[in-house]
Amino acid sequence: GDQRITLNLTSLPIKQSIAFTIDVDDTAGTREITVADGEMSGTTVSLHVADKTYTAVIETGAQVTLESPDCAL
Repeated sequence: GDQRITLNLTSLPIKQSIAFTIDVDDTAGTREITVADGEMSGTTVSLHVADKTYTAVIETGAQVTLESPDCAL
């Protein structure tokens, strides 16, 4: 399966957020239809703006915040 998703944004106002859902397969093998928050933990998220890259790692709760001088995602 795929291991990367790319979202191309043309603009994002300061202090605004992006939310989306995805359909992923269970990697633990214990339940076929449910992916727990812990299975998303450790996933790296990157924001590329012009020539700079900002990176953060998803921890508990399957949420991540990327801080940059221009915006907070």
